[in-house]
Amino acid sequence: MDIDGTYRYDMVSKIGVYMLIGAHVSASGGINRAIANGEAIGADCIQIFIGSPRTWRFVELSEETIHKYKDALENSISVRDAVVHASYLINLGSSDRDLFARSKSLLMQTVTTACAIEANAVILHVGSHKGEGMDQVHHQIRDVFEEIQDRLGQSVRTRLLIENTAGAGGTIGGSLPEIHMLLTLVENRDRIGFCLDTQHLFAFGYDFRDEEVRDRVFQELSDCVGKIDCVHLNDSKTAPGGMHDRHENLGDGEIGLDALRGLLKHPMFSESLIVLEVPGDGAGPRSQDVELAKRILGD
Repeated sequence: MDIDGTYRYDMVSKIGVYMLIGAHVSASGGINRAIANGEAIGADCIQIFIGSPRTWRFVELSEETIHKYKDALENSISVRDAVVHASYLINLGSSDRDLFARSKSLLMQTVTTACAIEANAVILHVGSHKGEGMDQVHHQIRDVFEEIQDRLGQSVRTRLLIENTAGAGGTIGGSLPEIHMLLTLVENRDRIGFCLDTQHLFAFGYDFRDEEVRDRVFQELSDCVGKIDCVHLNDSKTAPGGMHDRHENLGDGEIGLDALRGLLKHPMFSESLIVLEVPGDGAGPRSQDVELAKRILGD
């Protein structure tokens, strides 16, 4: 904080210099409404889908819609930044040529729109190689990443963030060394970064409830990633190593508040965007979920 009690904020890059804590919110009815949804739960930042995450259909945003969104964000009472989550259907590791082509097209459309609204980032689940191994698919992923970097040049700030996975079904990016491999597929890392999902990390087998394991996680993150641009903050319905993607409300799952606090209080997370993806009461994160996250990370 500055001496007058206000948070310093870089209005050129719109990247906060302190930890922003928020949640995934609905953009139903227009992405500008997502800002109000974030404000309603006290979010500092939001994550949205542009269109349905479970359909191949992509609707381009009108200039009027983009203007309304930017105006709502600029005048928001609490929301300072936003990220876009790419569709769950995208699979850049598929050997099916048609599926790969559709995945690439949908991702490119998503990135173009994210650049138009000046989103902080597009967060991506890379997909699954379906047991064929990374040696068989890394070249096609690299080519897409290279093309995406050119597309990201349409924005002064939007990046692509690779999210770690829980690991089931041959999904790509479960281990931190595999994330490192993905991040180093391209020579220029300026626009490619990392989003850490706490539940996925735990489910893959990193049981960071144990302090020694947590120290090893910090070292592996430092060696493999360096900077954590965004965090999906979730507890886990399942035990470590089960590789099941099952999010739970903070403190109600297998990880627990102490372990989550112990992980995210490390200095490497000090400027990360923190996004809750918890179920809440069934309709997504609530104000009490955001308040709890701010309490445990602000202590």
